[in-house]
Amino acid sequence: MGAKTLKDWIHPPAGESGFEIWDAEDILTMGRMWQAGDVGVLSADGDYRTSLRQVTARVMVMPSQTDQYFVVDDGATEAKYLKNGKFNPIPTIWGHIGGGGANEVDTKWMDGEISRFLNEAK
Repeated sequence: MGAKTLKDWIHPPAGESGFEIWDAEDILTMGRMWQAGDVGVLSADGDYRTSLRQVTARVMVMPSQTDQYFVVDDGATEAKYLKNGKFNPIPTIWGHIGGGGANEVDTKWMDGEISRFLNEAK
């Protein structure tokens, strides 16, 4: 990832942080998307569980086991309300970026799991 020390990772020199090259409006738009991303608004009662129960597509929920932003337990809860949901957390040490292509082992594992999921009979 380029950092030589933990301090360099947490406090990169000015101009070397990945987010510094992002347009500020893009970051604001992403934050607003997260705020507005409430699946519960799709059901009459406003409950996300009701909305998830209405999903009929096959869905594989694949959070990173070590993500501290989107914790794995939330994915397990979401998957249990999906009619055709499969919970398959990514076994990674990479936290939030696990499964994002930064680690070849994670990427190969995900490719295999996604391929198996797509090839499973209904």
